[in-house]
Amino acid sequence: MRQGEETRAVEQRARIDSETVKGLLAINGGGAIAMLGFLQAIIDKPHLAPLAHGTLIALVAFPVGIVAALLHNILRRACSAVYDRAWQEQHPRPRPCWIFRIELRDPCVCLRSRAFRMLSILCFCAGCGAVAVQGFVVLARPSPRIAQSAVVVLEHERAQGKEAAKETPSDISAGKTQ
Repeated sequence: MRQGEETRAVEQRARIDSETVKGLLAINGGGAIAMLGFLQAIIDKPHLAPLAHGTLIALVAFPVGIVAALLHNILRRACSAVYDRAWQEQHPRPRPCWIFRIELRDPCVCLRSRAFRMLSILCFCAGCGAVAVQGFVVLARPSPRIAQSAVVVLEHERAQGKEAAKETPSDISAGKTQ
């Protein structure tokens, strides 16, 4: 590959990486803002307590995802500098990372960058998953309105049963029912 083509490829990868960071910040930041509004709407409803717990978990996960995305961006720049230095020194590749006596392909800073990128994605998934799971918990429970309606119906049936028990057979045959 010629130097001009290589430079364009590096610039294109840098733009892609920048867009990735913007996306990670947007999904985690947007999720945090959405959960704050959602929590405000459900916090005073006792029957939605599990959903509020899931929302609070998401409110921890999303900011951790934001920090992970920022660390990914910082380390991504450091990774790029390691590759630039190797290229300037006429080395085909920078020194690879070694973990447990295993030689990996990329420098350690690059692997850390990828790890923080994955952590940011996992934080978003964990936050969404916590809210979804707790939402299903709430849906699996009987609704307080349904339970209240059932109580009203039972009370009504009991009241009618007591009135029916007050009536004697002679009242029914004489047509003195209410």
